[in-house]
Amino acid sequence: MIIIMRAKYSEYNYSLNPGVIEILTKIGAKLMKNKVYEYLQTIPKAKVVTYKQIAEYLGNEKLARIVGNILHNNPDEYKYPCYKVVNSKGKLSKNFAFGGIEKQKEKLEAEGIEVTNYCVDLKKYQHTCIEKRKEQ
Repeated sequence: MIIIMRAKYSEYNYSLNPGVIEILTKIGAKLMKNKVYEYLQTIPKAKVVTYKQIAEYLGNEKLARIVGNILHNNPDEYKYPCYKVVNSKGKLSKNFAFGGIEKQKEKLEAEGIEVTNYCVDLKKYQHTCIEKRKEQ
């Protein structure tokens, strides 16, 4: 499984250092996806999180790009609100999986989140109350 994951992500020029490979080995690809989707369901209305926050929840902030890839392959936009994830500067995703950056902006604004120049004010809208995943 890890060899497949490594090949897939190196295809996108994501370098996987030994620490990242260790995390992938420890929790497994399927479990990681489930944890990402579980995290999305805890984000309250009118709040956003960053890719890095989700990666830290998984146990390693270096998994942020892999989190992005998982979100891009989200199986259900209504059950798993990936539109609530922005980069560490608050910028929206140009490649939002369910309709592009305009659709992500529309969904965030529908929840009352102000979006200016495709950017969200993290000081105002970032959700920070989720504890990190406990080691199993």
